[in-house]
Amino acid sequence: MRIIKLPLEEFISNIREDKTIYLGLRTQIVCIDDRIDYSFMKKNYVLEENFDFNASIFLGKISFDNHKILFDPFELSSQSFEELNSFWLNEINPETHHIYYYKNPNNIKLNQEQIQSYFTNLYHNNIQFLSNYCTDINQLGGIKLYHLKQEQTHQKTNTKQLHGTEILPIEDEIFYSYLVWTLQNFLIPYDIGKYQEEHDFFFNLGAYKKYKNALDNGEIFIETTNSLNENHLDLFFDNINPLQYAIGYLQKKIGIYGKSLKSSLGTRHKHYSDGLNHYFELQENPDLFARLIAVSHPKKGELDLWSNAMLQKAQLKFLF
Repeated sequence: MRIIKLPLEEFISNIREDKTIYLGLRTQIVCIDDRIDYSFMKKNYVLEENFDFNASIFLGKISFDNHKILFDPFELSSQSFEELNSFWLNEINPETHHIYYYKNPNNIKLNQEQIQSYFTNLYHNNIQFLSNYCTDINQLGGIKLYHLKQEQTHQKTNTKQLHGTEILPIEDEIFYSYLVWTLQNFLIPYDIGKYQEEHDFFFNLGAYKKYKNALDNGEIFIETTNSLNENHLDLFFDNINPLQYAIGYLQKKIGIYGKSLKSSLGTRHKHYSDGLNHYFELQENPDLFARLIAVSHPKKGELDLWSNAMLQKAQLKFLF
């Protein structure tokens, strides 16, 4: 969710050389006392289509050093869970079969122990997965790509299967594009990630009581000083489209500004799923597919303080 649209001249001046990738996860757990009137928000702010007041966490960053990628995880501590707003789970209205927008007595409000257990599990599972992913890339010297070939079965129907692999070296100019796209489910905005790292915030800013006054006043941003030209940071955000992570910064603006923006990531062109994993092809490098890295959510039996019904409600998404 962004609240300002940068003019082109400011947009171009935001081009950065830093290739650091900031990582986190957005959940479907609401982290304010109650949702703010969406009609008011939609009228007064530029909102992304699926904007909501949900808790997100910061997992760390990936940087580059001497043809290697380095994963620097956020250091979680008990202080990471201090001074938080109310956290609660979405609930389905049995009459409409839609999720309640405003909080009601049926919504489960999470206590401190439930919040800490859920997000600690989410943190550790995905930190380990990201660490292993970066280690694998360094050991291979690049990202593994797959060939997708069409085969004819004995029923004479055409099917597509992955065949063979090759390694795209870290030194290749399109490696960064592949890396960012494989991490699509974990991307958070560069400026927000930088701010959370500098201020040691585990949750998105809107999850903390210190920003509650901004929410009560109908504001969804804070003033900040950062390395970019923007002077606002969002209190809540979605995981972002990889095209927004180009070194040229927000490449999605190409629809507004045309091809004036030359620094861009590769363009995802085709998708493929084998039923277990999802893969993608970049238009700039056809016929080779990379695997999309999946998120690991808390599972049944992993959290003593959470019932199976609660875990299911933690995945309920409000659709506007």
